[in-house]
Amino acid sequence: MLLLFYLLAVGANTVSGIKMLRHAHSPAMRFSTSAIAAVNLITVALILGYTPFTNQVGLQYWFLSGLLYNAACSSEL
Repeated sequence: MLLLFYLLAVGANTVSGIKMLRHAHSPAMRFSTSAIAAVNLITVALILGYTPFTNQVGLQYWFLSGLLYNAACSSEL
């Protein structure tokens, strides 16, 4: 059950990152959002091979997601 909730959280986070990418106005925000979304999508794709959220790759995923949300809130997308 918790695994399902975790997958839903990762899916919701991915969809939210893509929405932020589509609604970014400045070129700098669009570039940083696209770079973070690309790295996070790679991490999501790694779920099919092994569990990336049990090591540094998962930590990087959540750190970059938090960084993206902070930048989005600071720049008023």
